[in-house]
Amino acid sequence: MRRHAGKGEAIGEIYRSRLHFKVRRDGKEPALLSARHSFATNDRERQSLVFVGAPLAIAPALAFLPLLAYLVLTPSIRHANLLAAVLFPLVALAEISGLHRLIRCCVTHPFDLLTVVASSCLLVVLLVATYTGLFLAVVAGQM
Repeated sequence: MRRHAGKGEAIGEIYRSRLHFKVRRDGKEPALLSARHSFATNDRERQSLVFVGAPLAIAPALAFLPLLAYLVLTPSIRHANLLAAVLFPLVALAEISGLHRLIRCCVTHPFDLLTVVASSCLLVVLLVATYTGLFLAVVAGQM
């Protein structure tokens, strides 16, 4: 199998855009080595993504409802509006950062234990968000 030259390719080489290919000398189809993108590629990076991203995603999801209840709906402390204006953007940034880290770990090619842990953390966040939405719907219905 010979490949024709085009776009700066030499015969027998493969055009490399975003993926690394292993060029075989016998002319057979190449094997995909790895994807070169912003996702984590080795196990140590993926572990750090899960172990940092899971608390950053779950803790703000759990803290959102009490913050909303005690700082916005029934302010029980002095300067609750100021605290809410400071804490809610911080909680949102932490949540987005944690979800981004978990998603980066989930979309890598090997399906292993880290992918299962990251996926289960995403499911916990989805469950917490669902119950928070139901609670807010009940509170809005009673107002």
